[in-house]
Amino acid sequence: MDYRLYRVSDYSLLIKELYMNTLLEVFDYHFRKVKFDARLAHRIYTFERNFVNKNQQHVEFFNGNLLGVVKVVFTPTDYGVWFDEVLEVDDTELATDIGRLPTVNEKWEVGSDTFYITCVMLCGYFYRSNLSIKVKNDAMRNILMIMQYKMITSNLANYFKYQASREVMEAVKETMSKKFHIKKLGSWYNVFKNRADDFLFSNESIHKNAIYNSSPDAKIIYVITDTKTRINSIVKNHWELLKEVQEKEKKIVDSKIYFQSEDGMELSDLRRDVSVYRTYIHSIIGIADSFVKEELIEILAKVMPKWSTNLFTKVLTDFSNEYSENHDLQNLINEILTHAFEYMYDKIHLTHNSNIDYPFILQKLKGIYQSSIASDPRLLQIRKEVTDFIVRHNRHTSDALVSSMRTGFLLYIIFRTLTRRHYS
Repeated sequence: MDYRLYRVSDYSLLIKELYMNTLLEVFDYHFRKVKFDARLAHRIYTFERNFVNKNQQHVEFFNGNLLGVVKVVFTPTDYGVWFDEVLEVDDTELATDIGRLPTVNEKWEVGSDTFYITCVMLCGYFYRSNLSIKVKNDAMRNILMIMQYKMITSNLANYFKYQASREVMEAVKETMSKKFHIKKLGSWYNVFKNRADDFLFSNESIHKNAIYNSSPDAKIIYVITDTKTRINSIVKNHWELLKEVQEKEKKIVDSKIYFQSEDGMELSDLRRDVSVYRTYIHSIIGIADSFVKEELIEILAKVMPKWSTNLFTKVLTDFSNEYSENHDLQNLINEILTHAFEYMYDKIHLTHNSNIDYPFILQKLKGIYQSSIASDPRLLQIRKEVTDFIVRHNRHTSDALVSSMRTGFLLYIIFRTLTRRHYS
């Protein structure tokens, strides 16, 4: 064949078609001028750190354990910085050559994604470099974490078009078992780091050989699709739990019958009658038959995770039996009521609503009682004292169940107090 008959552009295309038949061959060509050295590893590290610390919402998300509460976004600017400033590679030409490969189907939205393929291929180049083990391992880990960041932000944009309620997502977290990675590892940053390490360094990893060798193409693509499937599962599982929690939250509305005699009560009445409610609850707690109401416990059982009706009834009965002779427990009730009534007043005042929606208030109190980021010193002390009481009487109870019993107890005190007229 006389190559002189071809224009330069045609000749270049012909060479690519002849010599670029795998992802590794495409990347060898496009990354021929890229040095996989400590400076590139540092640029990747800086990109990862800058993304995690981009703004307060990003910091809160990656250091937190909730989904959908704050907005995290992988922007076109982030994409551009990755290729133009970190890698210094033309992503447009790279995408075109990837798309020509017989092993890559451009209809695969995830499996043919240039960004994701680049991340996996980069790991192989670092693994085969002459860098120290620590530098190359850190670089590979950062790259796979960055890939997951882009994936999770895409999923969150699809599922959480509007930000979720922090109280509701706290409730979602409370329903989780230890099989959820976020429950075990504590933050999304740790989850993504753990997943990257599992793929790269675990003896059981089904992906590390493909990552290290940058081949074969099918397995490179499988690294990507498997990662995305696991990310999808994280968000989907949270979404399903969210729906379950929302259904449970609706059950609180069923309690409205117990507040019917309170309907029409306004903010001024609430402030005036605090002492009346306080006197009432103090007068009944020490009498178990008056304090413990099965129907109220049943309502809490419908809305609380990790619930045991028998254990909760025991907690209430134990508290009732000790109450009359224990000044610490009496002071604890005062603190619970003061905190809750001040919260109710503030919440109603802020919404400019003179009428009191008690089921709504209970929903909000449930959120702050179980919040993992509560900072109010008084609330933290209240939670500690209730926890200590429950543990003292039930030493072999799991932490999750103690947490649920504590939140249920706090809600029950307010619930039972506000149903004064119903039971009078």
